[in-house]
Amino acid sequence: MNPAENKALKKQNKRQERKKKDDLYLGRFARFPNGLADTSLVKYEKYGAVIDGSKEIISKNTKLYIDKIVALCKENGVTPLFVTLPVYYKHFTNYEQKHQHLREVIPTDCPWIDFQEKYDTTAFIPECFENTTEKNQHITYFGSIVSAYKIAHYIHDSLKIELPKRHLTQKWHDMFYGQEGYFYNYPSKKSDQKNVLLCKDVQLGNCYIHDIINIKGDKNDQILLKIKKGAFSNEKRIKASVVIAIQGHKFLYDLELEKAPSIDPIFHDLFITTIKKGVIIESLSKITAVK
Repeated sequence: MNPAENKALKKQNKRQERKKKDDLYLGRFARFPNGLADTSLVKYEKYGAVIDGSKEIISKNTKLYIDKIVALCKENGVTPLFVTLPVYYKHFTNYEQKHQHLREVIPTDCPWIDFQEKYDTTAFIPECFENTTEKNQHITYFGSIVSAYKIAHYIHDSLKIELPKRHLTQKWHDMFYGQEGYFYNYPSKKSDQKNVLLCKDVQLGNCYIHDIINIKGDKNDQILLKIKKGAFSNEKRIKASVVIAIQGHKFLYDLELEKAPSIDPIFHDLFITTIKKGVIIESLSKITAVK
């Protein structure tokens, strides 16, 4: 990426401004919106890996400050968690040696998840990485979402750390309601006219539906369907048999939804589709997998 492109990206990520002084603004640390292009992927095939893990030595200063951070955490009753975010898997060769070098400086009594060592090719696709074959490669915004959900699962499923359940308080929902990603994890309010709650907490056959939301857009509407983990967790596409109304006429219709590729909440699977404006979903009778 040349300096001009880099400067343009920084400006682009600064455009989102607070409408009011006290509005919640979470910011965005992943400033790269686009993943690896086909031209970059060809370079890996032609020239091979960019980084040789056997040559990636950890400095003494790094070890010194890791020890200081860990000691400070333990003094304050905090569990330090080490996370290694990945670069594209073809970016590295001999990564097992780099992993060993990291192991030498990360205390063995501290949890550590290395997404490069346990590389998930189905999740960390080219779209997750900055479009560069230079040595320093960042994750994109898409890659940050994939990583965030994986870290959440690791903390919940493997470490089993009891975190504060702030989402059980109304104050927390009042603060975050409608923010980016909120409706992927929580239902909309019944009073919300833009993000319409179609149903909530429904048992349908062998699946439990947390909620279905119709998010109204300028040209099309988006349907978010959340199903409790288990029944359709291994499916990429599902079919929802619904009754729809268009201009006062009702029809039976099979609505196909795709599992969101980067979004993996802990307790439910998220399926998404778009529908034309003016189409109203009146009822849902069955959900099946699309083979």
